[in-house]
Amino acid sequence: MIDILSYLSPPQEFWWNSHLVDPITKQPQYTVASPTGIWYPKNDPPALLGFDYNPYDTQYVYQKLTELDWKAGNFKAFLGKGVPWCPRFYDPSMRLPPIIIPDTSYVAVTNGVKGPVQNLKVGVTQLSGPMYDDFNGDVGQQQFVRVTWQWDNGAVMESFDYCGPYTFGWTRWQAANLQPDGTYKVMQTSLFNTIAKGGFGPISFPYPIP
Repeated sequence: MIDILSYLSPPQEFWWNSHLVDPITKQPQYTVASPTGIWYPKNDPPALLGFDYNPYDTQYVYQKLTELDWKAGNFKAFLGKGVPWCPRFYDPSMRLPPIIIPDTSYVAVTNGVKGPVQNLKVGVTQLSGPMYDDFNGDVGQQQFVRVTWQWDNGAVMESFDYCGPYTFGWTRWQAANLQPDGTYKVMQTSLFNTIAKGGFGPISFPYPIP
């Protein structure tokens, strides 16, 4: 059995002192792991202009918070524990079924104030791997797992690639749109394959989490 946290987060000695960068966009990708969840700040402190927060328990990893600017208090929070992202433990010899999420309700928080409940229609998450790819740069050839997140009834699919076990964590992200022929066309890619010095430090989220 694999503990998926060994892919979703690099070891503490890495994320405490280092982070990854997309060499084309210059966007940084930090990781800060805690006993209850994993934070992914996407900008150098103190900007805090983008982030994801994935809490976990013994059953699942969830996506609870995402984007846009926590310094100004603008972000989205899925209701309850969040969207089931992937199983916490799994047997890689067995193909996992997708997780179908009929209720993707969330609230958009603006300037720290909760807005009305909205939803992303039916959502689907799927964990696959481990598999191998060459991420080039400082990361190079790595084993990784992939979580895909389809929302708006499958109109959009995001892919999250996490290198492990205990290597680099979240290394690649892609967003794709559903085409009329049923395939997905990749519209945007971020590849965090360059190692940079400096960790993010302790997380102190300044707003109540809905």
